[in-house]
Amino acid sequence: MREPKSLNEKVNWLKLYYWPKKELSSTVADKYAVRKYVDKCNCSDLLNELIGVWDSTDEIPWDSLPNQFAIKCGHGCGMNIICDDKSKINKDEVYSKLNTWMKMDWGEYSCEPHYSAIKPKIICEKYLEGKDGNLVPDDIKIHCFKGKPKLIAYYSGRGKSLHGTFYDINWNHLDISTKEGALIEKPKCLDRLLEACESLASELPYARIDFYIVDSKPIFGEITLTPASGRSPYMKEEFDFKYGNYIDLKQCGYKER
Repeated sequence: MREPKSLNEKVNWLKLYYWPKKELSSTVADKYAVRKYVDKCNCSDLLNELIGVWDSTDEIPWDSLPNQFAIKCGHGCGMNIICDDKSKINKDEVYSKLNTWMKMDWGEYSCEPHYSAIKPKIICEKYLEGKDGNLVPDDIKIHCFKGKPKLIAYYSGRGKSLHGTFYDINWNHLDISTKEGALIEKPKCLDRLLEACESLASELPYARIDFYIVDSKPIFGEITLTPASGRSPYMKEEFDFKYGNYIDLKQCGYKER
């Protein structure tokens, strides 16, 4: 294998040889445990409201859940059910999906070993309303290198036709997306998001930190150490290599062969 150069290549190296050795990687990837980490980083104001957390579907007080909520498993990706009207959702189908997910070893399934150390839990949080008919709001994903935010991706159309538009940290548009979305105005809370990223990513050689903005309020989404498991298709190749330069694998133990 040649020396990793691009961002995707270096994410792959980190997921196989660096993150499995770091206990912190499983903590920040855990959708429940990361809440304590966010609080420790003085960013608790960004956390979404927690409705409940359970070890099995048998513990979920279904009748007591609000009419709208988001329920998910915390040990993997894409294990989300968004409910905007409980009267229209099938409880048995929800439980069936959750039970299937709870048995999955996401680390083995996706070749992201740090997920295998996470204890599966079911997490329920406040429903965040999307716009333009989407069940979920648009999200802002901030790529951080050695604790410093360098690149911002704004994703829209999730659940329909996902598009990603890139900006630098001053909100200047960058023509690097393979699937460009509409340009939007600079969020009023951008400075708070960048400040939070410096704290949340301070111990991480690379991380993508995700947020939602609902009614101008920023809300923490997750910390992703291995976006798309190192196979992200949303950045043009030349820029995949450009941003790969911000990760110094030698500081993470990489040795040339």
